[in-house]
Amino acid sequence: MVIDTPSTVAGASALAASITQRLSGSGPSAPSVLEINDIRFTRLARAALPQRPVPSGAPPTARPSRVRALGTLGAAAIVVAAAAPAAMAPDRRGVVPPTRVEATPTTFLVEGRVALSVPATWPTRRVVTGPGSARVQVTSPSDPEVALHITQSPVAGETLSGTAERLKRAIDAEPAGLFVDFNPSGTSAGRSAVTYREVRPGHEVRWTVLLDGPVRISVGCQSRPGDQGGVRDACEQAVRSAHAIG
Repeated sequence: MVIDTPSTVAGASALAASITQRLSGSGPSAPSVLEINDIRFTRLARAALPQRPVPSGAPPTARPSRVRALGTLGAAAIVVAAAAPAAMAPDRRGVVPPTRVEATPTTFLVEGRVALSVPATWPTRRVVTGPGSARVQVTSPSDPEVALHITQSPVAGETLSGTAERLKRAIDAEPAGLFVDFNPSGTSAGRSAVTYREVRPGHEVRWTVLLDGPVRISVGCQSRPGDQGGVRDACEQAVRSAHAIG
């Protein structure tokens, strides 16, 4: 392997030394490395291209170019700038470039006095029975345990601290361990909120409770225990976009 280090390229010699050191440490299979600077280039060029007789009175022939001389030598010329990344970072071999992820299409869901963005392909239904408050449920078509829950209540004049106190009293009246991680001054998707987690068999729901004017909006993000990845993007989008209308 030949590394061309012309004196006109700043830092070429130091970079060539680093490349040579890394290549030499790759074991018995390491290639032979030859550094070509201006002086060595001139010597090799003269040896590879014998001088031809110059007729009397003829102008002097231009010195052969680096590319022609190195090609005549049969060497694989390596441009220092191109060779450096491969030699300096061999552990990057085989790394697959990140795959572009397409954004999930969304649509606006309007229910009562609340509007928010939800995944366009997730079916929506109203839930009026079973545990918890009446709500709208938006469920992933690929996993029934991944869903969004949306509830709303008119609370004219209520503050977020007042909402937190009301929710804390309701939670304390429920069986221990059903509602955990209560935070009266939390943050979700960049918005101030009351947050807590509801634990149910087979799934858990992370609740974000917001105030927007006279409306209290609760967004529950349901996932399998310990696996929030499937609902995270939809949850953040819903919380960020939720607002009162009318």
